[in-house]
Amino acid sequence: GASATPEPVWTAEALQRITRGQWLVEPPPDWLARSVVRGPKHMELLPAPALFVASDYQTLAAHERYSRPRSTVNWDRHLLLPGLQDQLAGAIVQHPVEGLAPDFPLLQVEDPIRAMLRLGAAARERYRGLLVGVTGTVGKSSTIAILRDLLPAQARVHTTIDNYNSRVGVPAMLASLGPDVDVCILEMAQSSLWMDRGPISLMARPHVAIVTEIGLSQTRQAVSVEQTAEYKSRIFLGLEPGGVAIVPDHIPCLLQMVQAAARTAGAVWVVGRGPQADVRVLGTEPEGHGCRVHIALRGRTHSYLFPVASEGLVRNSTLSFAALVAMGFDPEAACARMPGVRLPASVMHVQALRTESGVQATLIDDSWNAEVMSMRNAMAFVRDYGRAGGGGSGAAPVARRIAMLGRIVNLDHAAEAMHRSLAAPLLDSGIEHVVTHGQEMRWLREEMPASMLGPHFESAAEAAGYLGAFLRDGDLLLVKGDRDRSDFGDIPELLQKL
Repeated sequence: GASATPEPVWTAEALQRITRGQWLVEPPPDWLARSVVRGPKHMELLPAPALFVASDYQTLAAHERYSRPRSTVNWDRHLLLPGLQDQLAGAIVQHPVEGLAPDFPLLQVEDPIRAMLRLGAAARERYRGLLVGVTGTVGKSSTIAILRDLLPAQARVHTTIDNYNSRVGVPAMLASLGPDVDVCILEMAQSSLWMDRGPISLMARPHVAIVTEIGLSQTRQAVSVEQTAEYKSRIFLGLEPGGVAIVPDHIPCLLQMVQAAARTAGAVWVVGRGPQADVRVLGTEPEGHGCRVHIALRGRTHSYLFPVASEGLVRNSTLSFAALVAMGFDPEAACARMPGVRLPASVMHVQALRTESGVQATLIDDSWNAEVMSMRNAMAFVRDYGRAGGGGSGAAPVARRIAMLGRIVNLDHAAEAMHRSLAAPLLDSGIEHVVTHGQEMRWLREEMPASMLGPHFESAAEAAGYLGAFLRDGDLLLVKGDRDRSDFGDIPELLQKL
């Protein structure tokens, strides 16, 4: 049970053996690490004491196989160690580091990222619990969040944090997987599934693999929906013998996906409203702020209250429910827990916005985080919203399309080019009025026609105040940006109080 002290994730002896490294500074006798982290951001999200993996950008880029490593970027995380040492158990380094306490444990290896990948593989080898893999164009984080909350309270659970789902991210998440965890839930991105050396799912070896959605994401690897489906279906190649593949029935290329799954899966469960679905959604009706969902599975009917009436999120709840049953947990207990699931806030959340002056607009709150890809996707969602076949077809006609855009963080030296690159998709989105927040957005402003630009703000309260006065009935407002180290994330809440 969760009350007992968790076993150490790594001992000094295991680390040296698996990484083939050399302790420059030996740890004390009963030393242990409970997680492995590659950056300060993850130290807050994983259990302490953490072992830090220091590397430079070029080493990481080589392992991630970035198609265009940024030659101008040359950060080196070794330089962060002196400032972080008090919060760490020790570090894996490529070379000795100045400014550290003489007793700070240091394990020297040839390539710290490769060492971390080896730890991920070794952690998976020794692991005896259940592992779930989740992939899809969208919906990964919310599906994982729902599934985590459906598991019994006493279950020890380890999940992907911070969407770290790349070909380095998946093994990095496994590197923090303790031997006594009951369920590990891993998010996998397309990049970790299309690699030429075989998909990362071969290393992760899930017992249950979920595909949430197949759509065209703006990657150079996938040029068609069929090709996207082919890449995503590679998650099934790593299934453990007898493993279960879970696929929603609304996706394009459903047959292709089911056939791909059938090659390796012990069972393929199709989830959805169609007559052929194995996990069949019989219907949904509004209840409170959310909706009640009725599901037939293995000849029994279950019903649960889901707290949000969003079609996409309800669909993710059905996939999570199916995964939980596939793992052998009790479906009725899961139904009882469903009303209490906590979703990642502000993930493509479409809601009505009524200001005090009586204006009725629609808010798309996507202020959780931002990267170039999700910015482009949000702009495309706005472009198609309310148009036939688009994100909100069937919605009332849109008066004006307005965007409140915040900066993208963690781009280092590429920040200027990346922010400027958003001009083309923005011009293509049908957005007529753009309000910006955060220093880096000034670059995008320089690329835009003055007629489209509203003011620039560094304060969430001022930005929300401006929008409150500007909005008219029928407007569609996108709020998209990153809340990291900024007050941008306050804007949706401030708008609701207008």
